[in-house]
Amino acid sequence: DHLLGQAKVWEILELLKSLPEEKAISCSKILIKNAIEFEKYSEELDVNETVVITRLAVEVTSFMLTLESITSDEEKRQDLQVLLKTFQRLSALQVEFNEFLTLGCLRKEKFKENLLRQKVQAYFALKSTNGLSCHESTVGDLTGRKASTSTKWSLTRVYRFGELLGIQKDSLRGMLAIAAAARGEVSMALKMAREQFEDNETPESGAILYKVCHTLCSLLSQ
Repeated sequence: DHLLGQAKVWEILELLKSLPEEKAISCSKILIKNAIEFEKYSEELDVNETVVITRLAVEVTSFMLTLESITSDEEKRQDLQVLLKTFQRLSALQVEFNEFLTLGCLRKEKFKENLLRQKVQAYFALKSTNGLSCHESTVGDLTGRKASTSTKWSLTRVYRFGELLGIQKDSLRGMLAIAAAARGEVSMALKMAREQFEDNETPESGAILYKVCHTLCSLLSQ
């Protein structure tokens, strides 16, 4: 606890590396389990503590993947690789976007879509104010944690955010096309909808193209 409080992740790793492999695995599993379940006591943690716990989970999981008894077991290795990627995404969301989600949040597709939709709206709000900083609503009621109340959003950052949430680029592009159409951004809306349909001629892409065209026609008729 003292080491964790001091954010000395590397000291913890060095301590793990100094242990016999069996003991190191046992301790690593405890650390990872605590990181997975931290949402149970998240109200007791401040932002810095959460960042440290997630970063520690990334490093400990990476460490376990170097141990022979883990790498020789294909099932264990694959499970840990999936877990590592998830921890890495959580850590990147915290550091790059000040967004504090749980593993449970990343498993909820509807939640992720709604959260990404918020960021898309933030991007267009910023775009319409010619680059002035855009204030977002907090999402603490959805995640159990409060995110930053203000940030600047660019198209690149929106795509990066979607990537970290694990949402397909095509889905995000469709979301952007529909949002652009609703705001009367004809060129952007048609370009994204057309590109998506040309890349993936699916009923879903066709539905997005139709919705974009219908929205634009409705706006023009007003």
